[in-house]
Amino acid sequence: MQNAHERFGSLEFIKRTKDTTTRVRVHIDRAVLEASRDQRGQASAHLISMIGGDSEIGALWAAVTDGALFQIQLPELPNIAASLGPEAQCFRGSVMVPGRKRPAKHLVAVSLCLRN
Repeated sequence: MQNAHERFGSLEFIKRTKDTTTRVRVHIDRAVLEASRDQRGQASAHLISMIGGDSEIGALWAAVTDGALFQIQLPELPNIAASLGPEAQCFRGSVMVPGRKRPAKHLVAVSLCLRN
């Protein structure tokens, strides 16, 4: 399949503390989102599948378990602010990519609503 990478979206997480700002960005290949019903315009995410490096996936695992807010950019759509909510679960794995020395890391995050 040619140009499959053009269908990938991106997920960005920014955490600001008193002294530092942490910015993590990874590619997402699947996302199940529910449109916002409140005034803030924040969507509910039910499933996000992301691919990145070891440190990025580790940081996003911690952010998901904390219930953080993510900025999601999907092809040909505006930015979406979304959270998986409290008690989200994560599943991690590795994917060997031909031509790379290290495997790509894969994280699937699932909300509590989808698990029930």
